[in-house]
Amino acid sequence: TYVTWDYRGFFASGTPKHQRRIAIPEHAHDAVEVLTAAGFAKADVMIGHSMGTAVAFETVLCYPEKVGVVIILNGFHGQVFHTSMQPLIRLPLFGDL
Repeated sequence: TYVTWDYRGFFASGTPKHQRRIAIPEHAHDAVEVLTAAGFAKADVMIGHSMGTAVAFETVLCYPEKVGVVIILNGFHGQVFHTSMQPLIRLPLFGDL
C-alpha cells in the first residue's frame, strides 16, 4: 500500500488563502495528516523526489516517530523555489540571463 497527495496549492489541491502557507514545513505537516487520515500510524518508507526530498527531510526532522526509512531521489541544493528559478548563466557586469 502506498499513500500520496497533492501539495497544497499544487495540481488538484486547493490553494491556501495566504501564500506563506505554501512551504516545506506545511507540506511536511500535511504528509503526517494524510498518513493519519489514511489510517496509518507510521510510514515504513517515505520516498521524496525533487521538491519531495525537502518534504521528506522536514517530515523526518519534525515527526521522527512517523517515518521508518527515507529514500531520496534527484534532490536539489538550496531553497527549492529559489534554485528552481535560478538564471541560466551569470555574466560579470551584465547580471543574470
